[in-house]
Amino acid sequence: MSNAEVEELHAALSSATPTLSIKALTAHTQTALKKDFPGLGDIVQTLASMNNARVGADVSARDFARDVADQFGSRTEKPPGAETLERKLVSLLDAEPLVMSAKAFDVQHEYERLFIAARIVTDTRTVFNQAGNEAVGTMIIHNLNIKYSENGQFKEVFIAMDDSDIAKVRRVLDRAETKSATLEKLIEKSGVRYFDSK
Repeated sequence: MSNAEVEELHAALSSATPTLSIKALTAHTQTALKKDFPGLGDIVQTLASMNNARVGADVSARDFARDVADQFGSRTEKPPGAETLERKLVSLLDAEPLVMSAKAFDVQHEYERLFIAARIVTDTRTVFNQAGNEAVGTMIIHNLNIKYSENGQFKEVFIAMDDSDIAKVRRVLDRAETKSATLEKLIEKSGVRYFDSK
């Protein structure tokens, strides 16, 4: 990117509201730029990921940018253009909404276990007679697969459920959404910024 493009991108990022949603941040930045910016989604995602890493490690933007720039050279020699890359990267990483979003991301992920994804595989199980030579009935079983991260390691668990279990989980999730909506209104009344992750 040219110096002018870096300045335009910095200004567009700086005008955004801090958020945990990369999609929302990219959309705002695209609107603020008022022109097509090739690869903008990937650029915003990369800058957000870099800021998440550096804030989590408690490293300044300058030190982080220097380390990134140095990776393109050898142990004894800085690569050509390293200082330019470092300067541009510091400018982009220092955009206040990116910094605040990274701090919110860090707080959001300060837990031993973090949810990654879930999937339910549904099948039937047949019940046979005593001799095993005749099917006397069948039932529906749902296998809930939860993928999660524990202390940085990928893990997963499988939980067998029936339809009544599905209904229980649905009620719990509906209640959580209701509580979230109530808390969002309280946060809005308080005047404190809400970091939406939707």
